Amino acid sequence: MKLNKDNTGVLFPNHKKTTEKHPNLTGMAKIEGIDYWASGWVNTDKNQEKYISMTFKPKDSNTSSVQKKIDDDIPF
Repeated sequence: MKLNKDNTGVLFPNHKKTTEKHPNLTGMAKIEGIDYWASGWVNTDKNQEKYISMTFKPKDSNTSSVQKKIDDDIPF
């Protein structure tokens, strides 16, 4: 699946989860033109409300492309 619209993402159930540390959900996102792998964990807060915590990792594991974009945005 390829995301064409910026600042969007998708998550799917992780059917390969074998330990509690593995994410419940996996997918992808496109943020400011950069493609990321997305992971989500279902958690419960102190009031017993469920929520999803997420992490994002650039698909291009060479993070220099992310750093380059950040550096290009700095005007000095």
